Amino acid sequence: SSEVVCRCGKSIKEVSCVDFGEDSSVRCDRICNKKRTCRRHRCNTRCCTELEHSCPLPCGKRLRCGLHQCDELCHSGHCPRCWHTSFEELKCHCGFEVIYPPVPCGTLPPPCNRLCSRLHSCQHPVNHNCHSQEICPPCMTPTEKRCAGNHKSVLIPCHVDDVGCGLKCGLPLSCDMHTCQRTCHKPPC
Repeated sequence: SSEVVCRCGKSIKEVSCVDFGEDSSVRCDRICNKKRTCRRHRCNTRCCTELEHSCPLPCGKRLRCGLHQCDELCHSGHCPRCWHTSFEELKCHCGFEVIYPPVPCGTLPPPCNRLCSRLHSCQHPVNHNCHSQEICPPCMTPTEKRCAGNHKSVLIPCHVDDVGCGLKCGLPLSCDMHTCQRTCHKPPC
């Protein structure tokens, strides 16, 4: 038997001449803990001799489109653009503006200068354009509403429901001897 340096050079092993041929290389049990080039995974190879630890695993990160995953080998940095393409027209919500195919994945609907045609919770004239967001911007039309404590009318944007007028509440408390001293608020006191 002879003492032989393993292929990574980190340890020496006793090997019998019968087990060791001319083309044989001795491996130690040391697990390589170096990070691969992707900086996400470790090498974990027994008796490693690699100088550059490239990663053989698929990346799998979600691409910016939010629908697909990166098919490249694991890497550092940003993933490339999604290469998927749609062959359907991409329209704004009202359908007036159109982007014709092919449409790269992740493309936003086209901007539209027409007024929003969706149903709104109030009857005020619409002041915003067609949009792709699920929820419309709040109605900012000044509207006269009663304050939360029902003391007086105040002029506030339509979408605001509860507003205080700054006066003391003054409603009788449950003891029936005192009144609420907090500033204007929604019941109960």
